[in-house]
Amino acid sequence: MKELVLVKTVRQIADSFAKAEASVRNIVQTIRPNAEEVALTNDLERELANELTLASSKGQVARSFAEDLKATFPFTNPYVFQTAASGLVAEVSWHGQNVEKRTGGDFGLVLVRPCVEVRGDRLTILSGRRNGILVQAKRKRPKRQWGRLTTKQQTLFATFRSYGCLLLYRFLDAGTLAPFQWQLLRRRRLRTVNTWLAEDRFPNCHGSVAFINMLGTGSIGTSSLKVIKDSIIARSTRTLVISIDWPNGKPPSANISIAFCPSFDTNTERTHVHLRTE
Repeated sequence: MKELVLVKTVRQIADSFAKAEASVRNIVQTIRPNAEEVALTNDLERELANELTLASSKGQVARSFAEDLKATFPFTNPYVFQTAASGLVAEVSWHGQNVEKRTGGDFGLVLVRPCVEVRGDRLTILSGRRNGILVQAKRKRPKRQWGRLTTKQQTLFATFRSYGCLLLYRFLDAGTLAPFQWQLLRRRRLRTVNTWLAEDRFPNCHGSVAFINMLGTGSIGTSSLKVIKDSIIARSTRTLVISIDWPNGKPPSANISIAFCPSFDTNTERTHVHLRTE
């Protein structure tokens, strides 16, 4: 069994995220200078909800999903992919209210997306494939330091570093928030991370578009349902859930017969989408 990596679908979410981030930075500039981490993250959720609602209402989410399928199987009638994608929308919401009690995370971030499995000459479309990451948000004002991880975060660091990251809110001045930076924690030591924060030097930060693309395609974070349930969507963690799904949780067409060209190789990357072996 092989699974499609939904490149265009996830990219649509990443683009909406980038627009939401730009709106947050504008809010800081116009009405909320020197905003705290919680206010910034709350503004991000609200602006992202607006952007995803707009993209969904325009049919961009469903269209991106259909294009992912068509790009991989161009010899199949595209109408069946359009039918399968019909009604697909994206939305975001907060789950839980408490922060930094058991997991040590400022908030969890989970992206829920469709799963498209290839079995012989058929596609099976399922909903609800999850990938999550635990986010430690940090804010830095001009001529100030980032500060170390909290005692709780340091105590639990070894348990979440493989699926954790820093979200860096850097203020250039009171009304100017720099583009968000995301620094992964996997394979790093606690001492190393504290050094980054003390010296304001981060080795491999990602912008929001790249970060959301990586999370949505499963190259970062965790897909373990147990870890997501126990540590990321736990009652003790406030979690931002981005969901790409159909309103009733079921695609209009869950099983699709597909056509291959004679030389098609499911191990070869195609124009937009590739297949990975599960």
